[in-house]
Amino acid sequence: MIKIKEVFNSCDKSTICNDILRALPNWFGVEASIIDYVSQVRELPLYVAADGTKNIGFVAIKPHSPFTAEICVMGILKEYHKQGIGRRLVDECEQYCIRSKTEFLTVKTLDESRASKSYEKTRLFYLAVGFKPVEVFPLLWDEDNPCLFMAKHITSATHNLTFTIEPITETYKSAVNDYITENWAGPYIVTKGNLIDTRSNAGFVAINDKNIIGYVLYNIVDGDCEITVLESMLENQGIGNALVKTVIEKAIHEGCTRIWLITTNDNTRAIRFYQCIGFTLRAVHINAINESRKLKPQIPQTGYDGIPIEHEFEFEKALK
Repeated sequence: MIKIKEVFNSCDKSTICNDILRALPNWFGVEASIIDYVSQVRELPLYVAADGTKNIGFVAIKPHSPFTAEICVMGILKEYHKQGIGRRLVDECEQYCIRSKTEFLTVKTLDESRASKSYEKTRLFYLAVGFKPVEVFPLLWDEDNPCLFMAKHITSATHNLTFTIEPITETYKSAVNDYITENWAGPYIVTKGNLIDTRSNAGFVAINDKNIIGYVLYNIVDGDCEITVLESMLENQGIGNALVKTVIEKAIHEGCTRIWLITTNDNTRAIRFYQCIGFTLRAVHINAINESRKLKPQIPQTGYDGIPIEHEFEFEKALK
């Protein structure tokens, strides 16, 4: 089971950092930098992701002021990429910021002017979890490694979150596609044995201060409206509920009599959420994910909290 916890022992922090960075030579290949990170993390808040007794990823946070904190270093073993672990580690950083009322979370990474397939994926990841490019510092590290400075506004740390719901137009389509690629191994998803290209789905985004903080995609077929993807970047802010309500209004306007969706057995937060907003569990499709993997092999074996991903939960709501 993959669990994330805070590490308090300084020696343990250094050991975790050293072991994981040395297993990622495509990202951390400079010996002096590894030694520096191993030294720094001893005094920093650090969270580790563990698969049973095996440490598979970590993130260390460096507070800079009452207003900003930095992701000092983060690494995840390559065989565990594309399983949502990076997103969960960033979530821990955001929760740290919220608790300390820190408004901005920052990170430094390699700029695109220096070609690197590995760091291209890193930049895409940070964009997908809401970071924005702020400035390039060509000589901060050295001439061969221009530094891209990125930042994310931690909105819920400032109270009174407000947002608008807008249709996904060309303005937002590219960003939404990037989110789905990074967080869902998109653009394809599988529901009830059907391979769906999400790029053809309509949808809505939740916007705060020009930033996407949530999105939903849907597909209408024969009077039924299926929610294909729903994601909120901030929990417990009413974003998911507002997005679903907007899709329901659209479905009613289009003459639909039912709205439905599929989630997996590991996604306990989604299972709780949909029941709280009035959806009913219609069916559990036992071992359906085994068939889904034939269409989409990228579906991981384990999901949230290390739960094996095996079954589809189908929720629905009648529309009047």
